[in-house]
Amino acid sequence: MSLSLYKKKRNFKKTPEPHATKDLKRSKLSFVVQRHNASHLHYDFRLQMEGVLKSWAVPKGPSMTAGEKRLAVMVEDHPLPYGKFYGEIPKGNYGAGTVEIWDSGTYEPMIESAHAEKSLLAQLHKGDLKIILSGTHLKGAFALVRMNDGKEKNWLLIKKKDEYAQQSFKIENIQSLKSNQKKKVSAAKTVAAKTKSVKTALVKKDFFPVEIPKPMLARQSRQIMDNADWLYEMKYDGYRVISKIKKGKSALYSRNGNSFSKTFQSITNELNTINEDIILDGEVVIENKKGISDFQLLQNYQTTKQGVLKYYVFDIVYLNGHSVTDFPLLKRKELLKAFFENYNFKNIFNSEYQIGEGKKLFEKLSAKGYECVIAK
Repeated sequence: MSLSLYKKKRNFKKTPEPHATKDLKRSKLSFVVQRHNASHLHYDFRLQMEGVLKSWAVPKGPSMTAGEKRLAVMVEDHPLPYGKFYGEIPKGNYGAGTVEIWDSGTYEPMIESAHAEKSLLAQLHKGDLKIILSGTHLKGAFALVRMNDGKEKNWLLIKKKDEYAQQSFKIENIQSLKSNQKKKVSAAKTVAAKTKSVKTALVKKDFFPVEIPKPMLARQSRQIMDNADWLYEMKYDGYRVISKIKKGKSALYSRNGNSFSKTFQSITNELNTINEDIILDGEVVIENKKGISDFQLLQNYQTTKQGVLKYYVFDIVYLNGHSVTDFPLLKRKELLKAFFENYNFKNIFNSEYQIGEGKKLFEKLSAKGYECVIAK
């Protein structure tokens, strides 16, 4: 372990990065992935060992697709406090640019050992690390293998096939956990504090998105992701609907961009009462006598006209000249709550959610007749 190269590359009077100090051992080994937009965008993959963070620059970022190889270039060790660093490295400094915490968590060797760190260090020196990550975005088994190209620094980061592996994984569509968004967070708090008008809380800009935002889709899991930091919601059985409201006129679209405005005319009419320029993401349903969304009733609605159309909103994309897609999810939930406090809708609802205890929610909803829950 040596932080001499880390110190040599930085002037701590000019950069906010942590000083080069060795940290005390922690009960669990940590990992972090930082999104670093410097001279070129890349991701830094860091594993706690020997009181420092062993580090690799991953140009394309990690993947959750089994067997997909990512070049990982080993760089200097970083101090453990660097795992919590995010912000701007000023111009003229080494690595100048924006650093975000894309993912973080704990890790362990794939094969259980009474001396985990000793086992990992042996694997590191051998050039063949096999680990299990427990993060927000990265989960399950990974291999970090040194390439036999004579350069020593070039490795491959590979996702192993397991229950967490995904068929398709686009890292650019996944938000960072922490980023330097003080202005945005401040705006979100302002909106949440306002009860008279959401409109005045954000800086006005002269644009309104023309294209319909492509919604993210859920991926089915065979087991319940019961994570204390995750957000859990009811899974509705209806049509995903993106609604755009501008100057008191609303338009509803399917996730593929098809118009739902006339199909769900009663919802369109109610959205027309909104004063804000806003884009909402949610699901239109019809509930049966038990109060559970029934897809068959919704499908037959155009023919039978039976049932009440309801729109459950679970996300906000845009508000009064300001895209909020870079906000953390919970901040967007705060915005949504503040928005709903200004209206007394009849059949438009702010979708309920909870943090953690996903298994309990699943068991509760299953007992009522629901099929599953959404975990974010």
